[in-house]
Amino acid sequence: MPDVLARLRRAGVDDVPVIVGGIIPSADATALKAAGVAAVFTPKDFGITEIIGRIVDEIRTANQLDPLEVSA
Repeated sequence: MPDVLARLRRAGVDDVPVIVGGIIPSADATALKAAGVAAVFTPKDFGITEIIGRIVDEIRTANQLDPLEVSA
């Protein structure tokens, strides 16, 4: 992942959030986030609606967009 992040930065792609998933130990997840990964999903993250919501949040944050407002 560090190589992917470095290549994206060199290519000038700094407004795209990088999101990873898999069987990732918590220490590695912490290191990935410190390296610039926006979100890390593991098998404990199985709620597809929540995952998609978090991905949308990361995209909005990366593009400095206002948070989505949900009306009741």
